Amino acid sequence: METKADRHDLPPDIKLLERSTVADLVRQYRDTVTPRKKGQEIEAIILAAFLCHPICRKTLREVRTVDFSAYSDHRLQTIKPITLKRELSVIHNVFEVARREWGFPIKENPIDGLAFKASDQRREGAQGSR
Repeated sequence: METKADRHDLPPDIKLLERSTVADLVRQYRDTVTPRKKGQEIEAIILAAFLCHPICRKTLREVRTVDFSAYSDHRLQTIKPITLKRELSVIHNVFEVARREWGFPIKENPIDGLAFKASDQRREGAQGSR
């Protein structure tokens, strides 16, 4: 076991996934990572709104891509796809930091499995009207 520990071959602590909720991750990220960012005000607003959604009550062991698909469908009733893409980018980063920096044994980021199209909604320049 000591040799396995030295080589990082021990099984991950699955109980950590059972004890922690999505909200726990979001709060930790909001409190430790967001304050160091240039766009911290906007990110804090996105995270605060996300924390109100029922998906945040799920444990990390329970949460799946299908949950984020339902979340996306719900959000798309009130926001544009490009806005959803920006919001999900923040949530995606929460899971990446948890996996890479905090040692949460999350096999894959549940946002990675989402397939949605955020249309390009750039404004036409004045040159198009000449």
